[in-house]
Amino acid sequence: MNPATPPAAPSSRRFPLRPVAMVALTAGFLAGLGAGGYALLQRLRLQMHRDLIFYRYTVFSEFGYGGSPAFDPGQSDRWFPLTYPVLARWGGSADPSRRSYAFYTLQSHGLPYSRWWLEDRLRQNSAQFFAPAALFGGYDYSSGQEIAPQYELFGLDRPESVQRLTELALAGIQADSPEWSFNLNWLNSLLTQEEFPLRDQLEIAGAPHCTRRVSAGRNAL
Repeated sequence: MNPATPPAAPSSRRFPLRPVAMVALTAGFLAGLGAGGYALLQRLRLQMHRDLIFYRYTVFSEFGYGGSPAFDPGQSDRWFPLTYPVLARWGGSADPSRRSYAFYTLQSHGLPYSRWWLEDRLRQNSAQFFAPAALFGGYDYSSGQEIAPQYELFGLDRPESVQRLTELALAGIQADSPEWSFNLNWLNSLLTQEEFPLRDQLEIAGAPHCTRRVSAGRNAL
């Protein structure tokens, strides 16, 4: 290596634009287009709602998702990541179909979007939540198959990411939090999954401090 050559800047491929920056970028892009940007935004919203209606029909119809080879987000996905701000909001919606549609769409794009979805859910710590098989294991409605947790999809195959997400989950658990919320469900899931490769790291991060609440929530089911 030539000593006169300056060291290369750290790669940003691992941590792309954060959600807030992406929202700002999307807004700036549409604002720059003026009237055309507003028309495009309306078109995106209309297409996303059409895709959501079709998704509801596919999932909740008599045919179910078993006859579909894989989840299809629809035509609006070709505009991703411009659609990310809407999907991020739908991820915490009170509407179950919006929650699941948002997750499956973000899952199809992998990291960092699937990790951002998990971070948003840990901050929200809702009592009404979507528990995807990719995170908890079990029957996956998007593929019609039983699957194991996909730890790498959420960055849970890296110690530093496990510690950060665990701390985020614990910070979201308050004295008045629901007895069986998303965070407690997720922490309990990791603590009881013997195949989780970084289980010791999870315990070091402080998860045992909520063991009593986790056990109480599990017994209440």
